[in-house]
Formats: sequence, structure tokens, C-alpha cells
Amino acid sequence: MIRNGTGWCEMRVQTTIEIFDYWNRIRGAADAPLKSQVEPSAVPHLLQSLFILERREGGDIGFRLAGTRICDLFGRDLRGERFSSLWANSQLADIERTAMGVMDHAMPALFNATGYSTVGHQASFEIIMMPLRSPDGACDRLLGAIAPAVRVGRITSCAAYCLQPQIRLRAEIVSAISRSAGISAFSTVSQAAISTTGNILMPLSAPLWTRVL
Repeated sequence: MIRNGTGWCEMRVQTTIEIFDYWNRIRGAADAPLKSQVEPSAVPHLLQSLFILERREGGDIGFRLAGTRICDLFGRDLRGERFSSLWANSQLADIERTAMGVMDHAMPALFNATGYSTVGHQASFEIIMMPLRSPDGACDRLLGAIAPAVRVGRITSCAAYCLQPQIRLRAEIVSAISRSAGISAFSTVSQAAISTTGNILMPLSAPLWTRVL
């Protein structure tokens, strides 16, 4: 993310910009589109980097679908896996609450994250999550994307995606995206809101959402 002179932040990865633009377009005047409105044929060039999460009966958030580039990144098929399992152990609960917050408040979120592997490879990623509604009106799914932002250190040969073995993500900054302000405006959780151990202390809580509604 980039902070400009107005204090706002901007997406800087084309994949996240394009999928947010698509989501914003199909939702129209609603706060979130119906999941049936998402047409893969409308964004064929993005499919490898997209995922869909769902709120499950047990109360957790799991992968319903994950693109091939995402599965290659983590070295396995992610269908059915818990979303928080991809993140550093110290952030598991906060990541889960953040995803729940995107659904509960029907407002997208942007993650600035770093991926680390056990053999020392690392890279920066932009991750976006956007709410989807069921026919009954409930937001119970998320459309998202994972895309590399800035290359850091040595990366293996899978087109800057593959950081195997055993990659884990670590959130650096989490931002709630303002629907009214458009594609480039965010209310950002500052670095001061992240502890020295990496825990997100403000995981898209109600006060944060209130500031950007």
C-alpha cells in the first residue's frame, strides 16, 4: 500500500485493482453483490489468483475455491482448508475475526502481507477480500485475490508465487475500503496498531468500520 499526501492509501497491484473494480461494478447501489452475480467469464485473466471463502457451520472461514496460482503458492489444493491456517500462528484468531468483519459489515478489506517459507524465502503480497450475499440477504461468502506486490529476497522459480516449503503469511497492515470514497480510499490500521509480535490489535472492529461508512 502507498500512503499519499491526503492520508489515504492506494492499491498498487493490478490484480487487486481489477477485481475490486469488477466487484464494485456488479454490486451497483447495493453494499455487496449477490454471489450469483459473479461471472468467472468476466475476469478470465484473474481466475488463477482468485479465491472464494465461506462461513461454515462450525463458525470458521474456509476456502470454497482457490485459483491455481494460489494453490501453487502454498503447494496444495486449498479447497476446504481453513483460511486462517495460511497465516502466522500469532495472527490466527485476528485473521478469522477480520474475515468475519468483512462479512458482518459488508465492506471490503485490503491486507498488506509478507509470505515467509521455512527455507528463508519471502515476498510481499496484496490480498483483498470483498463480501458476497446469498439470496436471503446474508453476507456469508467472500471473493478475494492474492497477488505479489514487492519482491523481497530470493524467490523460487514458480513465477514469483512459489515460496515453498511451508509458506506462512503475516499481515503487516489491514485496511477497510470505503465504498463511498471509491477505489483508492482506505481507512488504514496504522503500524502502531500491530504489536511487536505481529498481532493485529484492531482487526476491523466496529469503530474502524464506523469511521469509513
